[in-house]
Amino acid sequence: ATVGAPVCFGCNQLFRRSDASVVFLHNTNPPAPTVNGLTASVFAAGVWSSFAVDTNIGGGNTSNSGSSAVLDPLTDIIHCFLTTKGAGNINFVTYQQILPNNTLGVSFNFTNEFANLGTTGAIVEAMGNPVIVGDNLVWGQVPPGGSVPSVMVGTPLTNPVFTVLASPGIDTGFPGAQSSTIQPPMAFDGTTLFAVYDFLA
Repeated sequence: ATVGAPVCFGCNQLFRRSDASVVFLHNTNPPAPTVNGLTASVFAAGVWSSFAVDTNIGGGNTSNSGSSAVLDPLTDIIHCFLTTKGAGNINFVTYQQILPNNTLGVSFNFTNEFANLGTTGAIVEAMGNPVIVGDNLVWGQVPPGGSVPSVMVGTPLTNPVFTVLASPGIDTGFPGAQSSTIQPPMAFDGTTLFAVYDFLA
């Protein structure tokens, strides 16, 4: 349906919930693609509605409209990581839950460049997709030093606390050359967790 459909510059993710509603994550203010917010537009019962996803970003930072997200099919909660900009154009990340009633749930602002994970100081490079493994939210990540592909794990799903698998990460034979897409996209088939990443030879 196009009547009332959102107008946007960047199309991020699209999810279909168990009630047949569709959630579309996109930038807020067209046509500029940067530093312009993240919006969720919902198509339900033949009607479009929209709400801001970036209102819980802290520290005076602003959304640059980037996101990486996954839908939990058991709860219809969308787990979303937003990229944000701070002072000096430094990149940060905010974790935000989008609830089935189209409101915002638990959120957490990582405050170090690119992401602050307590004392781990992990760096997010690309925006690989997160996956759900049991009661864990798993997202491709680069641990301190930025030289190996790894994962960040948030548990429990209801209110995740995040930790990063330290070096050697997920590949003990990794040659150690850094690449801008070292953060691995993930997939899970119910038994095995798969990751894809590249490196500079």
